[in-house]
Amino acid sequence: DRDVTGVQTCALPIYQIVIEDVLSDDRFIPWRVVAMAEGFRSVHFIPLLTRRGDPIGVLATYFRRPRASAKKEHRLIELYARFATAAIDYRRSKETEGKLAAVVENSMDFVGLASLGGQAEVVNRAGREMVGLENMRAVRDTRIPDYLN
Repeated sequence: DRDVTGVQTCALPIYQIVIEDVLSDDRFIPWRVVAMAEGFRSVHFIPLLTRRGDPIGVLATYFRRPRASAKKEHRLIELYARFATAAIDYRRSKETEGKLAAVVENSMDFVGLASLGGQAEVVNRAGREMVGLENMRAVRDTRIPDYLN
């Protein structure tokens, strides 16, 4: 499985790579044919890093002519990379949240969440059956002491 876009060049390092001219930069030799066929001469790779510094992708920006990026343009590309990272991170956290919710809801044990003030907010299906609550609306009408009798 060959990466013909050159993104592998930036996938492992935790820093930006600028290929000002794909025809003269030896790092891009394996992908020159693709670059010429697609009509680009310069490419800038910015790794997408989580807050912990873990790589989750790469933003590649292609240009038709050889070039380095101007300071203002470089900042804009970095901003796009941050937005992309935030969007990917958000989606992944929502997927994880959904998986966790499914585990909790399908547990055979009583699992519940309450506010710091003691107001019940969530009780899974098994928990609701154990204490005789019909739905989540009924759960929200209870407090922690209601479950301790």
